[in-house]
Amino acid sequence: MVKSSLKKNSFKQDVPLGIKEQIHQARSYIESFQISEALELLRNLNQENPNNEVVLFELGYLLYEQGDLADAEKILRQSLAIAPEKNSKKYFTLGEIVSDSNESKYFFQKGLAIEEKKLQTLSSTENVESDKIQMSKRLISQGLCVFSEIEIREQNFKLAESMLHKAVQVSSTY
Repeated sequence: MVKSSLKKNSFKQDVPLGIKEQIHQARSYIESFQISEALELLRNLNQENPNNEVVLFELGYLLYEQGDLADAEKILRQSLAIAPEKNSKKYFTLGEIVSDSNESKYFFQKGLAIEEKKLQTLSSTENVESDKIQMSKRLISQGLCVFSEIEIREQNFKLAESMLHKAVQVSSTY
C-alpha cells in the first residue's frame, strides 16, 4: 500500500491559512487516534470548501485508510477533477482502490508520471531540501512496487520484473 503522509506538516502556498490550520488539527487528531474527530473536522471543512483539492485529498485518504473505499474513491475523483496534475498520491491511492486492473494501471502510470516530473524538477533546482527528493524517490519506488503486483496478478512477469528493477534503482539512490 502506498502511504500518504497525512502527518507531514508542509503545504503548498495556494492553501489558505485557515484551511491549513484545520488540516493540521485533523492530522493531530489522527496522530492521537481520534479518528472520528478528524473525520468530522475534514467533512465540515469539505462542506465549507467543496472545491479545495487539498481538503478533498485529505478527507479521501483518511476514508481510504479507514476502509470506506466507495466514499474515498468518490472524493479522490473529485480532487482529481479539480487539480488533475497535482499530488501523485491521489492517483496511487485510487490505483489501489479501483477493482478494474486497466483503470488501476492508468492511475499508477499517471501518478508515476507526475512524481517523475516532480523529481526531475527537484533534482535540477538548486537549494532543494534533500528530504523532498527522497520522498519523491520513495513514492516512485513504492508506486512501481504496487504497480508490479498488478502485473504479477495478470502474469506479466517480465514487465513486473522490470518495474521492480526500476524501483530498486530509484530507491538505491537515496
